[in-house]
Amino acid sequence: MGIFIKGENMKEYPTQEYLNSVLEYRDGKLYWKVDNGKKFAGDQAGTYVKSTGYRTIGINYEIYPEHRLIWIMFNGNVSNDIYIDHINMTRDDNRIENLRLLTHAQNLFNNKAKNIYVRKTKAKPFEAYIGTGKNRITKSFHTEQEASEWVAQKKSEIFQE
Repeated sequence: MGIFIKGENMKEYPTQEYLNSVLEYRDGKLYWKVDNGKKFAGDQAGTYVKSTGYRTIGINYEIYPEHRLIWIMFNGNVSNDIYIDHINMTRDDNRIENLRLLTHAQNLFNNKAKNIYVRKTKAKPFEAYIGTGKNRITKSFHTEQEASEWVAQKKSEIFQE
């Protein structure tokens, strides 16, 4: 079983074998292979979307994020210090090709609202900022395009794309 830390509680994830025996993956969604309480074989699993935008699925009285279950079904156990990221940043788009593993620093960097920006300043026309965990890089540019290109280059280096 995989392990996921939620607050101070550790939650064990079902095994890859178990998930593949009770769930079927089709184009980013999971469907029951077996009857499960009020749900029947063939029904879509995980009809509840949390306020965060992530889809969840209840299995054996535990609630799990759908994207983690899909990753486990395809790739096996995931360490609790690794994040599963939605490449297109759409939290309910759980197609396997839209999921990737990230470290904590990469996940922080990926949060555009808090860790990447380009802005106008008084000293120089444009300033770009990138935050990766505890590190912060700030650089000034004469044009917005130069600043945006620098941010794209740094992002590519961090994600090794």
